[in-house]
Amino acid sequence: MTKVANSIAQNDWDIRFVRREPSKTGGMDVIEEEPQNVIPLQDFINNPNSNFSFQQLIWLTQVYLELVGEAFWWMVPIQSVVQAYPISPGKVVRTPTADEAFFTISGPKGEFRIDMDEMIWFAHLDPADPYSRGVGLAQSLSHDLDTDDAASRYVLSYFNNQARPPLLIYGEGLNAERVRQLEDDWNLQHQGFWNAGKVRFLSRKVEIKELSQKFEGADIVNLRQHQRDVVASVIGVPPEILGILQSSNRATIDAADLFFSRYTLRPRLDFLQEVLNKQLIPRFDDTGELVMLYVNPVQKDKDIILKAARFMPSALMIDEWRALMEYDPLPDGDGECFVVPINVQVLSSLKKGIVQVPAVAPPPQAGKEAYGETQTPFGKIRGKKTKRLRDLERYTRRPRKQ
Repeated sequence: MTKVANSIAQNDWDIRFVRREPSKTGGMDVIEEEPQNVIPLQDFINNPNSNFSFQQLIWLTQVYLELVGEAFWWMVPIQSVVQAYPISPGKVVRTPTADEAFFTISGPKGEFRIDMDEMIWFAHLDPADPYSRGVGLAQSLSHDLDTDDAASRYVLSYFNNQARPPLLIYGEGLNAERVRQLEDDWNLQHQGFWNAGKVRFLSRKVEIKELSQKFEGADIVNLRQHQRDVVASVIGVPPEILGILQSSNRATIDAADLFFSRYTLRPRLDFLQEVLNKQLIPRFDDTGELVMLYVNPVQKDKDIILKAARFMPSALMIDEWRALMEYDPLPDGDGECFVVPINVQVLSSLKKGIVQVPAVAPPPQAGKEAYGETQTPFGKIRGKKTKRLRDLERYTRRPRKQ
């Protein structure tokens, strides 16, 4: 779950002024503008409180949402500056009701109340009771998580021997003092790799029974892998994102990143964006034009772009080709141009036909006279071949002898 929280916290946010204006076609155009000056909301994002950064605040909020399905920000004005302090959902005893419009918080000195206007409440609604507390994915996975925890404890107890020794040595006529002497002597003569294979001789009857140390829970590994896959699939994290690469290749890794950003991160970012615009923005702006927008984490599929661009490379500018190769643009705007094949015909419209591009004759070379042109039945001819062509024309028109 921290993998999701880390990705959500690392995502960038933009602040925009969004307004609607009538368009010439009779509809409404949406116009987005960046703030020209620093506004109080930007100061809040840069420093939400004296203890946490905005990234830490978002990370903690997402962790609470994954675990219990709700998170709380206490908006406290300090010297006319609004600051946000997260409150653990376990400390929130009661949420507002129709009779009591305040939150009840359990603190070190007892319970105290916080007005609804001072709290931002992130909540994933409970389908069974949408008017009560939130519910998180971890609660639906409680049995799977408990099973994995029990399996982990079982393996730990095995390596701690379960208070069970590997050997049991006993014999007739061994009192407590003799047993202690035998134990010290046994450890002295047989412990250590240098005593491996050393023969032991005894003067009385002693029996040795070996207790089975075979790991009976050999299926524990498969069980824990199964529980891991269940938890990852419910949360929406592909195995490649978790570093599980046994059945992966380059294609599946790229597809996992696309799936993770599109179907796991974007729905969570949409939820945070809606709550922040509804409960946080009105504390800094009353015009209704200020909004917070997250930067889309879904990257463009370069393979699809390259496959499409291969059919018409001239559709992209040089700088766009360089961007696909992760190179910087050419200086002085040299890359803001298209490379078009010389044998391509340019059409302004399929109905208008071909646009005739006038051909420009090359200038005469220095030190040489420009060649003249002669119109012949074979077409217009330039240069020194004109004389030969005239002779050929005169020869072809000469009447035949009878």
